[in-house]
Amino acid sequence: MVVTVVLVELTSKTLLLGVAVGSGVAVAGLLGQRWRAEDLKNSEDGSD
Repeated sequence: MVVTVVLVELTSKTLLLGVAVGSGVAVAGLLGQRWRAEDLKNSEDGSD
């Protein structure tokens, strides 16, 4: 009985962690793309 509870707890925590990490990676990727686009735009203008 206790083993089942522990497994369920671990599974839910792992899923939450996976979702959090996935979201973080997605946000970081989007921010990175935007930053790179801004960087390219700025370098094309010739302004430092």
